[in-house]
Amino acid sequence: MKLSTKTWAILLGASTLLNVFFVGMLAARAFGHPPHPPGDFAGPPRGARGPAEKKLLRETVHLLGGPHSERVAPILAEHRRGRGAFERELGNAEREARDALLALPHDEKSFEQKLRALGDVEDRGRREAHRALLRLSSLLDEGERRRLGEKLRREPPAP
Repeated sequence: MKLSTKTWAILLGASTLLNVFFVGMLAARAFGHPPHPPGDFAGPPRGARGPAEKKLLRETVHLLGGPHSERVAPILAEHRRGRGAFERELGNAEREARDALLALPHDEKSFEQKLRALGDVEDRGRREAHRALLRLSSLLDEGERRRLGEKLRREPPAP
């Protein structure tokens, strides 16, 4: 094999590999696989699923016909009424805690107060989610409750 023939064979092989890679990417996107999010490609650590009540709330709403069903919509609308103000308050508390952490010189008491305030806001949000989940759970009949139990038992528990 001449050097030029080897070079052409290597280039042809590399070109084929790139084409297969790009066709695979296009096929994945066409069949609904989302692209990687921008930023940190590692994603959340293994087992990090967020609050358990968020999953219970999501699964219960889904089982009851989704957020727009006649049974669920009024409860979720009431739950969402105060969310805008809550989200702003949560954002402010997170910002204040972050600023206190990064402050020079570091003031541990101030940081502790900001963390406590952030925890209080998060606890209030969690209590609101619990109230919504309690109201939605009263709408489940025996069959729906059984299906929800089967679905939740199939998935591993949060760490």
